[in-house]
Amino acid sequence: MLDIEVDAELLLKLTDAVSSLASEVAQTKAAVVRSTARPNSYKVAGSAVADTAGNALILLDACPQGQRWVLRHLVVGGITWLTAAAGNAQVLVTSGQPQSTPDAPVSIQNTEDATNNPGAGAGSGLPSIAFYDQGDMITLDAGDWLSVYVTGGTSTQQYSAWARLDRHFLSENRTR
Repeated sequence: MLDIEVDAELLLKLTDAVSSLASEVAQTKAAVVRSTARPNSYKVAGSAVADTAGNALILLDACPQGQRWVLRHLVVGGITWLTAAAGNAQVLVTSGQPQSTPDAPVSIQNTEDATNNPGAGAGSGLPSIAFYDQGDMITLDAGDWLSVYVTGGTSTQQYSAWARLDRHFLSENRTR
């Protein structure tokens, strides 16, 4: 039988070190959980050229698994602030990627939310700037697409849109 003597002072130091390390790991884990529970800002952008009927579908992005997005800011218009861009814009949140064919309107079969010419009011033209707050936000869940559909635009005109989203990471989909 092997007889080992352990110094009591050394044992106390080891116990303190392990306890301190365990506390640091717990604090780090709690900080990670807190940071992912709060939203962080995320920007999406896209552009499209209007077809011969003056329609353009701007695909921005799809919300990935494990996240939820809340739309906070949206700008729709031409390429620059000085670009005169005719038409109206609708914000679409769809359960799948919207499809558009030339000279035909986008299908609204899976449209979950649409806002006519956000921030500017129907018929007032583009650019259009909209801010969304706690009262009128658009939420996207996994698999939902955010896009903008321009109607009544100018044929071959390039339209652009960008959005700022609050991105929430869902804890139940994180690996532990």
